[in-house]
Formats: sequence, structure tokens, C-alpha cells
Amino acid sequence: MKVSTRGRYALRAMMYLAVNKDNEKMAVLQDISDDQDISVKYLESIMRMLVSYGLVSSYKGKGGGLALAKKPSEIYFNEILEAAEGPLTLVDCVNNPDSCDRSGKCRAKKLWEDYSEKVKDIFSDVTLEELVKKYCGNKTP
Repeated sequence: MKVSTRGRYALRAMMYLAVNKDNEKMAVLQDISDDQDISVKYLESIMRMLVSYGLVSSYKGKGGGLALAKKPSEIYFNEILEAAEGPLTLVDCVNNPDSCDRSGKCRAKKLWEDYSEKVKDIFSDVTLEELVKKYCGNKTP
């Protein structure tokens, strides 16, 4: 499994929002873009996706911006990756049997299903709050 730039940037943006959630003002795309070195245009598409998955809230108007839709302790790493990447599977046939002609008779398919589930379990045991505490130094969400 390889996480694309979309998944990596989504995680970085979510960590930024978690670290900066107590600021007096809402986070704006330009601030996240500047801090994380992500183009505004690409970040905009990532944020739309995170909003559609219910992980980020977007507020319009004066004083508007972006914020986490839930507490960092209620957002799991797998949710962020799945919002950005789609299902966390090691091979396509796990979620899409039609992607492989051998899917119905493949002896390795069960192995791929089992290990895809283990990957998902690992990522679903870690919250955004834990990631921020561990990887953002003294910053706490």
C-alpha cells in the first residue's frame, strides 16, 4: 500500500487544524497552504473531500474558514486516509472482485483480505489527537 500525496496532505492539513483549533480565528486555506507548503488549489480539493466526509467543517463569511468537525480524539487515522485514498486495501480485488478475472478462484485472495483488514485495524486504533501529541512535539489538540 502506498499513500499518495493526497493522503499525506490530508493528514498534514488535519494535524494543522488540530494543533491550531484553539486559535481565536478560523483556519483559512492560505494559512494552511503557507504552513504546509501545499498549493492552495490542491488543498482546496482536499478540504472539499474532508468536508464531504464530515471530518472538517467549512464556514463562509466574515470570520469564516475551516475547523475540525469533531474533536481530535474522535477522528481516526483510517478515516482521514479513507477520505483521501478510498478503501484501505492492499489489492483492488479485496473491495472490487470484478477488477480481477481470477478473483473467484484465487488462492491468495483470502490472504490479501486478511492483511488488508490488519492494516485497517492498525490505522483505526490511532486518533488524530494521538498523532498530534506524538508527532507535533509539545502541541496538544
